[in-house]
Amino acid sequence: MIRALQKADIDSVTDIWLDTNLKAHDSIPAQYWNSNYDLVK
Repeated sequence: MIRALQKADIDSVTDIWLDTNLKAHDSIPAQYWNSNYDLVK
């Protein structure tokens, strides 16, 4: 079932964002993704 994003989902969604970007863009230093985590969150 698809539902609207809820505030309680933010940590899980941003963890998925980080993990996916680290794997998909391994030519970009991991520090870049980690340093943008809070901004995305």
